[in-house]
Amino acid sequence: MIGIVQEQHPDRARLYKQWRQLNWPILVDSLNLLGLRAVPKLVALDESGVVRASGLRSMDALTAFLEEEYPHVAPPEDYEELSHETLFYELPPPGKIKKRIGALARKAGHLSFRLDRLDDAVRNYRSNLSSGPSATGYFRLGVVLRRRSESDKRQPHDAQDAVDAWTEALQMEPNQYIWRRRLQQYGPRLDKPYNFYSWVAQARKDIRARGEEPVALVSEPAGSEIAAPARGPTGAPVMKDLDPEDKIHHDDGRIQIESLATPRRVRPGSAVRVRLRFRVDAKTKPYWNNEADGLQLYVQVPEGCVLREGVFDYPLPKQAETQEDRLLEFELTTPAKGSGALELQGYALYDVCDKEGGTCLRLRQDFNIALTLDPEAPTLK
Repeated sequence: MIGIVQEQHPDRARLYKQWRQLNWPILVDSLNLLGLRAVPKLVALDESGVVRASGLRSMDALTAFLEEEYPHVAPPEDYEELSHETLFYELPPPGKIKKRIGALARKAGHLSFRLDRLDDAVRNYRSNLSSGPSATGYFRLGVVLRRRSESDKRQPHDAQDAVDAWTEALQMEPNQYIWRRRLQQYGPRLDKPYNFYSWVAQARKDIRARGEEPVALVSEPAGSEIAAPARGPTGAPVMKDLDPEDKIHHDDGRIQIESLATPRRVRPGSAVRVRLRFRVDAKTKPYWNNEADGLQLYVQVPEGCVLREGVFDYPLPKQAETQEDRLLEFELTTPAKGSGALELQGYALYDVCDKEGGTCLRLRQDFNIALTLDPEAPTLK
């Protein structure tokens, strides 16, 4: 037996496998090479790892498969084309992939991404899309952009570009359940079918109780990824404009803000989830000053929009100075009518020191997030 999951985070799949003590290989098909529209789906493999049946729907069909004797088939000499080293390039046809699942499981055990080839992957997918739009191409471009956004090769707009690519893919293939889930992972609570990663905390607790160390995660699930679904409007938070006259000195590059709006192209009256990640500059490497007021956020809500919820103050760590990434999120609904450009504006206030034990300042940084109201935009529900 092997498992194949459509997870975007191979390390989280490893953690789940460790938690549940699964003793069979888990392959992560982040690119959806199998072309699935929904899960779960049962695939029957013989002892050679060849797919003999797909989508078994009855015990009689399963029994018939188990009782059949299939000839031994040696793995294809070129099946290494399907290894994790080349997934982003010469992608074989889906039928060829399905025939080789077993051999791939024996070879790789667990698929992962080659970080040193992510830049090439992004260029290749964008090049292919420039010659003609493709729903699958947009989806896979989003996958590699999201993966790069969590690596040391990340570009400032990778996370947003990934969500935008998935939105284009869903626009072209609105019945794609799996692609829709990728957007819901980062999207509004009103559009979530369930809590995506609430299990992580319990998994770590149970694993440590067994005397084991949990699998380390590349990126910690946070904000929208662990937010519970909302079945109705939530109470609007109250914010205070802490610098209405813009008197606080503006940051000159100590802190980088990366914004992610999901979705950025949205239907009128729909919800948008905005994530703001604050990173210390990789070159100058300043420190957060945790002995002052801390990171605070103010959002100027556009006319017709309604702020539904959000976290606008980052809880200060106990240490006096730290350098961690900081994450704040908020959610709003767009005007009930209209179309065209919509701009979210706001600013963040924070205290940073130029070096450990150095000079500390209270600084401001403005941000702008461009949204598009489009009555034809795909829905996330």
